[in-house]
Amino acid sequence: MGKVKLFVFSAIIFSVVSFFNALEAQEDSEFTKLSEFLKSKYQITLETKDLVMIKAVYAFWESFGKSIWPGVDISTTPMSIVFPQKQNILIGHPNPPKDAIYLSESLPFLNKKAFLYPDRTFMNGLMTSPNYEGKPTVFFNTIQTYNEFVHKYAQDNHKPDLENYQKPLLEHLGGILHELFVNFRT
Repeated sequence: MGKVKLFVFSAIIFSVVSFFNALEAQEDSEFTKLSEFLKSKYQITLETKDLVMIKAVYAFWESFGKSIWPGVDISTTPMSIVFPQKQNILIGHPNPPKDAIYLSESLPFLNKKAFLYPDRTFMNGLMTSPNYEGKPTVFFNTIQTYNEFVHKYAQDNHKPDLENYQKPLLEHLGGILHELFVNFRT
């Protein structure tokens, strides 16, 4: 990625961080209800920033995608937020698994359908499936879920240098964008 594109990507991330701060003051009541429901019924923590990060990836692609990779459109690629050994949130998939539970017609901030389905990946990190229920799909944890995994690993394996690890926002967003690219290469 050239210096100009990297600068633009950094500017978008700065805008997203500023947007996070503004959102905290204007928390969407629909999102608050959804978040509380997920926490109480499924022990899943979904924060505003988790959905805004996805929106930032889509916004980056809408702004620069044609010049980076002409002919590729990631806006219809489904994503799944993975909560290992719990329920995952499948976003924008036209053919959810049979055991999926309808969550929302229009997920706040993303305006995409969302479903809950039992986790079968036990994954920590990011990955791509070229054919999940007939559609290429990107899977990833929230930053909080990933950090909790690293902290538990550090504790279980006596790795004190990892006990305070915090995954950088740019690394997380870049990883999601990378997995979206991988979907179109397969």
